[in-house]
Amino acid sequence: MSKKLEKIEDNLIYLMEQVEKFLKYEYRIKYKIEVFGNKKIEKEGYLTRTIFKRGKPVGIDVAYSLLLKGKETMLKEVLREAVRVAMWHMRKPYGDGNVEFANELKRKGLKHYGTVSHVGKELHTYVCSKCKRIYMLKERKLPNSKDPAVREIYTPCCEVRFSYEGKVFYNNEKLQKIARRMRRR
Repeated sequence: MSKKLEKIEDNLIYLMEQVEKFLKYEYRIKYKIEVFGNKKIEKEGYLTRTIFKRGKPVGIDVAYSLLLKGKETMLKEVLREAVRVAMWHMRKPYGDGNVEFANELKRKGLKHYGTVSHVGKELHTYVCSKCKRIYMLKERKLPNSKDPAVREIYTPCCEVRFSYEGKVFYNNEKLQKIARRMRRR
């Protein structure tokens, strides 16, 4: 067996034990949950994800790239999902966009990703050519017939033409900031 595979298996066992201890000592919940490595979830924008079957949490998926990092980084991400399991067990809201869940994560000193991608995303960006205010973020480039940079459409802020900035990478913090701004409009 290769060293890399051994490290991943050891880390999965370590994470499973830590989740059970965390639930037991922090929430007084005795709940056995499996921890799995998953190569696909990072492409979907997640680092960790709780697996539910018939409305009950049965496992935690962890991105393979995370399993090769330091124990502290892995542990913080997996404990995030352990908090979700605890909230489910206490019959409290545990969704990513929920304020109560976010407050519990903050109380435990764990990262809150909101409803956007954990790892960030590359998005086609359309902005005001003068003040650079972002107006549109799209996963796919708009066709010329709908592209505001090609058509003669003017921005409401500066009344100048739109500009296409290309495909720009936004990390989770920037995506959360943009999502908050969009909700306020």
